[in-house]
Amino acid sequence: MASKLYSLLALTCLLLPLFSFAVLAYPNRQTTSSPFEFLSKLKGFEKGNTAEEISQLRKYLNRFGYLSNNNIQTQDVNAFDDNISSAIKAYQTFFNLKPTGTLDAETVSKMMAPRCGVPDIRMHGNNKTNLDYAFFPYKPRWAPEQFSLTYAFPPDVTFFRAYVMAPVASAFETWRSVFPNFTFTLIKDFEEADLKISFQKRDHGDGDPFDGAGGVLAHSFEPTDGRCHLDVEENWVVGAVADGFDIGSIALHEIGHLLGLAHTSVQNVVMYPFFSPGMTKLDLSEDDRQGIKALYSS
Repeated sequence: MASKLYSLLALTCLLLPLFSFAVLAYPNRQTTSSPFEFLSKLKGFEKGNTAEEISQLRKYLNRFGYLSNNNIQTQDVNAFDDNISSAIKAYQTFFNLKPTGTLDAETVSKMMAPRCGVPDIRMHGNNKTNLDYAFFPYKPRWAPEQFSLTYAFPPDVTFFRAYVMAPVASAFETWRSVFPNFTFTLIKDFEEADLKISFQKRDHGDGDPFDGAGGVLAHSFEPTDGRCHLDVEENWVVGAVADGFDIGSIALHEIGHLLGLAHTSVQNVVMYPFFSPGMTKLDLSEDDRQGIKALYSS
């Protein structure tokens, strides 16, 4: 059976160019508005305003690392208070927006974009260059004796398994080409794999539920946890399809997290957290390359 699996992967890699625009849409996916749509109702809001949607804004800012748990529940969760204003400023500063502390049109547009669910909390990896690569707090990473990593998909990935395997294998190879100390080997046993890649839906037991199509696309855990979850309700595709998210591009980003890289604020970098439908990003930037080298050479 193992030989058949590897033969399937090899055949898929050969045929992938013929299906470079293949749609992997979740068969029961419902077309709904974005989970971040509530933000459109807050455009122009500033300190002193009130609205029911501000309680959702608190949860959003907490989820992505800009507001502490203590500030989610206050006496008036619907009030745009000092804590909200400070969190918005921090968000604007991170993404190189004017730090006004108000929900101007540019900020709202950025916040509504589909993105990776990993919080933007990070530790800068360099102080001597103009690169923006960063690490998770405390710099978790794989030990040298763990560099031969295995990865697997759960056995229930069926109807689009072949399409998923090839782009993910390519993403692993892209990272390996930059840091050859790593090897990534596909195995059958999901439970025994170092890196576990699976499609999940809504509340899937890791404390970070997905929110349906168009919001959080995926999230991964820092070393040495090894879990990578993708939201099965998204319109997953291979290649640049107008209304779909390219599985290879998202995999490349999420593998960066699995190896220990945090988010960057530079748009042309793989570790930038936002993704647009129809976008592909399959090549590592100098920022990504230097980041992984710096993490594992220090």
